[in-house]
Amino acid sequence: MYLLLAGLTFLVGYLVSFLQQLPNWGNLEEVLLFLVAGGSAAVIAVLFSFLAENFEFWHKINSTLKLVLSLVLSIAIGAGAYYLLALPDLISFIQPYYALIVTIVLAWLGSQLAYMKSRASGYGVQKKKK
Repeated sequence: MYLLLAGLTFLVGYLVSFLQQLPNWGNLEEVLLFLVAGGSAAVIAVLFSFLAENFEFWHKINSTLKLVLSLVLSIAIGAGAYYLLALPDLISFIQPYYALIVTIVLAWLGSQLAYMKSRASGYGVQKKKK
């Protein structure tokens, strides 16, 4: 019982520590540093959890292959981010466009969230099913 409690305490502490180190998503250099420092594994986990799970072929893949794919992709993203960090001129050229794309994506996600909440609360003119 004590071992379980100690393990849970460690995991919660690790999660809080990880969340405090999240980058400013509008700053390309910070995002690349995050990916190099292990954030690539988190990105792959989110992509597989939210995107791949929606496709039938993903469920047909062997679990060992899924593990290998996640490891290889995590390493590739981290290595790619490390390579890009060595190109400061390219980062400074891309930064304004990257910030614009992040702003557009966040605005779209925010509008979708607001729409879902207003629809769930019954706000506005909607047809009610009888």
